[in-house]
Amino acid sequence: MIAQVYANEIFKMPIAITRFSNIYGPGQLNFSALIPDSITSALGFSKFIPRRDGSMIRDFLCVGDGVDLYLSIGESMAISPEKISGEVFNAGTNKPISVRDILEVVYKLAWNISDFEEILNLMNKKQTVGEIQCQYMNYDKVNEYFKWSPTHFLQDGLVKSIEWYKRWNKK
Repeated sequence: MIAQVYANEIFKMPIAITRFSNIYGPGQLNFSALIPDSITSALGFSKFIPRRDGSMIRDFLCVGDGVDLYLSIGESMAISPEKISGEVFNAGTNKPISVRDILEVVYKLAWNISDFEEILNLMNKKQTVGEIQCQYMNYDKVNEYFKWSPTHFLQDGLVKSIEWYKRWNKK
């Protein structure tokens, strides 16, 4: 709301607001986030501790897709800021997935199904208070404005991420 105030007709600042789903990819060092936490665990560098039963639905956007969209927004802002100033742009993949399914893909790609089965047992009927059950974003508006849609498939982004974490942990 503050950004939109500065983009209005009084201040006329060239500001666009972005809200992206969970961004993941090589180089992410926030190990409280699901994907880096699960990858480092699946590779044997840490221990994954599930917070819930894995039924929560989320959307995961590969960092490369986020960068591409930021570049599109920036180019548009440089050419004709009046067309997008004050606009809010949400971006995700339009393909939400459960936390459990993310974990399964990560552990399969890391060739570590036995640890995944142990995590499933730990997740069984585990509940927390205040967790949002379903959270994802739609990219229709950014597609309309910028002809943008994600180009990185989840599995491909996870493979690249796993390879990056293997190299990073060897340092």
